[in-house]
Amino acid sequence: GQFYGIAAAIGKIGAFVGTWVFPVIQDNAPTPTRKGQDPFWVASALAIFAGVVALFFLPDVGQDTIDEEDVRFREYLQQNGFDTSLMGLKDAREGEEVESGSEAVKT
Repeated sequence: GQFYGIAAAIGKIGAFVGTWVFPVIQDNAPTPTRKGQDPFWVASALAIFAGVVALFFLPDVGQDTIDEEDVRFREYLQQNGFDTSLMGLKDAREGEEVESGSEAVKT
């Protein structure tokens, strides 16, 4: 959905900014050695910052997250007057047959 588009846009903005900012960082370095080191330090600091933001501000995603979200969404729709009787199967995973090799296995 839309979050993939947002992620793609942010990635493209980051590439654009990096293309224009890293040469400026290199040109302002005091020594030739620092000219190669400074962009590394800036990129490392940004990566650590992004990791900390992800660690503390993104929700935990477990194995049942999608199923739990489906239940919450159905409850939300029912509370707001939407007819959910034709919306998917309530217990779609029960009695599902999965082929394993040459034989069907009932789950």
